[in-house]
Amino acid sequence: MLKSFWLSCLLGCLILVPSAYSIEVGFSAEEGGSSIGISNDYEVSNGISINENADAKFGDLEITDSREVAGSGNLNLKQDFFGAGALSSYTASRILEVANGQNILDSSTATISSTSFDARASTTANVAAGFISTDIYGNTDRCFSEFHAYLENGLFQNLDTMNIDNGVTGTHSSIYRTIDQSGYANDYGFVYNGGMPAWYLIYTRWDGTGSSIFGIDANAVARKTSLDLNAKSYYKGIGTMLE
Repeated sequence: MLKSFWLSCLLGCLILVPSAYSIEVGFSAEEGGSSIGISNDYEVSNGISINENADAKFGDLEITDSREVAGSGNLNLKQDFFGAGALSSYTASRILEVANGQNILDSSTATISSTSFDARASTTANVAAGFISTDIYGNTDRCFSEFHAYLENGLFQNLDTMNIDNGVTGTHSSIYRTIDQSGYANDYGFVYNGGMPAWYLIYTRWDGTGSSIFGIDANAVARKTSLDLNAKSYYKGIGTMLE
């Protein structure tokens, strides 16, 4: 196993710069006609920390990547992944954008091989005076899946997974909350694995008048042959426990 110390060191050094910064970092590996890689494009303001590590394994070509993002401020982070073998190839991406965020915490992992991809990402943030947007999607020659979540003015929790292995599947769970203010949420999912495409779109706006909690939950599962959605909304007075 070859440890890519340069990736974590480079990011660790740059986050100490006392101003906003932009950085592009790439990491790839090739062996026996197969290739895999990660491309990172990061823009963050002062107050955001990033800690990222990647490992490459040869013999059975594989990269594992883990990343932790924390702090308050603005950020725009994009990760692109790819894998290519003799008979197939794929691409996948994850995008996280936050404006005027507080208590941002994002944790993600990804395992990349020439024929498969597996990722998990968990995000929480307070965007009471801003917005947050997350996207994750994967693509092969014949299959595609995507999950998108967006919130203005509120509290946000999100958990996404994505798997590419003879199809593109995944899970999505988002919780949106806004208290005594206007808020807007947009939640979207799409899956196509060679059959009929399936998709959903949820969007809602709250007009926070009075002491109330407004919210919506969205849970979805993208399978090889279907897309399942479970969603519900909340309207609760302050002091009432959310179920």
